[in-house]
Formats: sequence, C-alpha cells, structure tokens
Amino acid sequence: MSLDNRLHDKTGQGQEERLMKGVRFVVDEAGQKTDVIINLKLNPELWEDIYDRSLARKRATEPRESLESVRRGLSARNGRRVHG
Repeated sequence: MSLDNRLHDKTGQGQEERLMKGVRFVVDEAGQKTDVIINLKLNPELWEDIYDRSLARKRATEPRESLESVRRGLSARNGRRVHG
C-alpha cells in the first residue's frame, strides 16, 4: 500500500485534475484506490456530508410519519393549532 498524492485522471479522458487539498488516497500494489485519508481541519464540510449520507441510509428503513401527524402532535403539545 502507498499514498497517492499525484495528479490523477478524474475524467477518464486523459485530463488530469489536482486532488482536493487534504485528501489522499491509499492505493494497492495494482494502483487501485482502496482507502482515503481526509484532513478534517481542511475539509470539515466533507465529513459532515459523509456523516449525513450515512445517517440517511441508516434511517431509510425507519417508519415514516406524515406531516399532518407531526402537526397534530405539535398542536396538542403546544395547546394550539399549527397552520400549514
């Protein structure tokens, strides 16, 4: 395994692009990317995106509640009607 900090062909058409600063790939002996190292001080929003997507996938199978049901619950809890 080695770290790949070089330019890489992102488009597959010979057009090289620089990787994001603070993002490095671990590649195997065949040159295939196997892991990524992200500097979270340089890219905190990237971690937020990864975490949010993971959380959304985890919750995808949870039962849904209708907006109207949520409004009724809020209304009952606050003792007033919620308009929407």
